[in-house]
Amino acid sequence: MAARPEEEQTEHDLVIEATVEQFGGSARYTLHANPGTEKNVAVGHQYPDIIVTERGSSKVKCVIEVETMDTVGDQEVPHWRALSTLGPPLYLLTPYAATADAERLTAVAGIKCHHGYYHKDELGRFLVVLKKETGTHSARAPAR
Repeated sequence: MAARPEEEQTEHDLVIEATVEQFGGSARYTLHANPGTEKNVAVGHQYPDIIVTERGSSKVKCVIEVETMDTVGDQEVPHWRALSTLGPPLYLLTPYAATADAERLTAVAGIKCHHGYYHKDELGRFLVVLKKETGTHSARAPAR
């Protein structure tokens, strides 16, 4: 995995936090985060940034990996491949401007995953959009 500059690491961790805020209120699912170098919850021997389980269960529904502009590149392909072979679906979450690059890299490498992106709203909050083959799902962070 590529090392991130401090500013990019802060962005990475804020996006994880925003994702948990946006999607963590579900009655069906629980989101478990591994920000920074934390290793709170594993799937196999991997520590994706976010692990989504069924509420009240340890059954993993999907894993989410957050990337920044500095980490969308060939150097991450082996890591994405490892996460995509864990069993649960992989969502690769990138800055909006890097979405096409991430889609191209995963297609060329034959990595099966869903893509999503994040961007800042007019108040400077990160908003996350998770795309599926059947459509797009987006959620806004709760008003503060």
